[in-house]
Amino acid sequence: MNEKAFLIDWIHRVEYDLKEGRPTKRRPSLVTELYFERHLSKLRELNLPAVIAFGWMKRFCWKKQCTEWFKIASNDSLAKKQPTLLFIKEISKRQPQDKFYLVQYEVQSQLSMPNTPPSVVFKVTSLLREGDSICRYTTKDSLQLSAELTAQTANELKHYVSTRSDNEIGPWLELLSTTELKKLLSTRCLMNFSSKNFTDIDGIGINDSGTLTFVEFKRKDPAHGLRYRLLQNPRLETYLEIAKNLNKKERKAWKVKQAGQIPLKDNQPGAELENTERWETVMPNEGCFGLDTSHAENILLCSNNDWVYRYVIWNHMPATVGELFNHRLVPWSSQDLRYLDIESRHIDGISRADGKKSGSYTKGVPRYQLMIKVEDFLKAEL
Repeated sequence: MNEKAFLIDWIHRVEYDLKEGRPTKRRPSLVTELYFERHLSKLRELNLPAVIAFGWMKRFCWKKQCTEWFKIASNDSLAKKQPTLLFIKEISKRQPQDKFYLVQYEVQSQLSMPNTPPSVVFKVTSLLREGDSICRYTTKDSLQLSAELTAQTANELKHYVSTRSDNEIGPWLELLSTTELKKLLSTRCLMNFSSKNFTDIDGIGINDSGTLTFVEFKRKDPAHGLRYRLLQNPRLETYLEIAKNLNKKERKAWKVKQAGQIPLKDNQPGAELENTERWETVMPNEGCFGLDTSHAENILLCSNNDWVYRYVIWNHMPATVGELFNHRLVPWSSQDLRYLDIESRHIDGISRADGKKSGSYTKGVPRYQLMIKVEDFLKAEL
């Protein structure tokens, strides 16, 4: 087994749900995200920033009461570093309590022993703004994160020794270099094993007017189920707060059910949506695209700072990777691409999504999403 085959094998393993005994829902999206980064992000018809920085993720640290931003190290050109540098400068001015980290990694493949996990060592450094410069420092926090992330990954990888790869997305991962595969494996270990509940950010760029632009990409089809629309104060902040509270109740109710108990009526999630003086129930005809609360928080961040939040949708019914692409990552058919710069006025209610279809951390737990009407999106004329 050569190094590329070893890395592809272990990427499949870390995207295997040991509890469910099947690949994670997240695994196929690694290919669609690769397609976005390599092709769609450069598509003129989507009117995206010319340069986009990839590899960002965030989490809220309850202990420190701040948002922590993590950037996976990559060999970015000077131009590609500009969105990252501007973003850190802007956030550090407006939210000085936030923290920034650069995550470097070293992956050593055990080629002679394919069932021996790779060694993945993380080195985290703090990114601090000093005047107009962004400087890297080894701090107490970064040292602790380095040790913690490395130890967690090593411990978790041991559980995947007996997992067998089905090579589901292998033909497409073959398109990546060994360096790119190491980055992907490290990123998936960080997302899956760190217990940090990271939210990934598909891209951050700078548009023609010099404004920071967050980019979120999804391959999905519209939801046509019930959604609930506020009769008063239908603002992004209100919907976001309500959806987050409902999701907390869903997680609590799910834990109660897992313990074989019946949730109390007062703790039933969604009971407040039956209040007809506050809510109206809508059955959309054309449908809506949903957005999880963790991503909707970034809409609020962009709105508060006069930045742009661009939501790009590949409108396509559920399909396997092989039904979407040939092995050269070329789509089999023409694409229906939609995009929208989301503002508060575009949020048209909330809806309950089936947790079994989710690739999120809370597998199996229903969750509430913010809904945006399909008709609000612009269609890219290809």
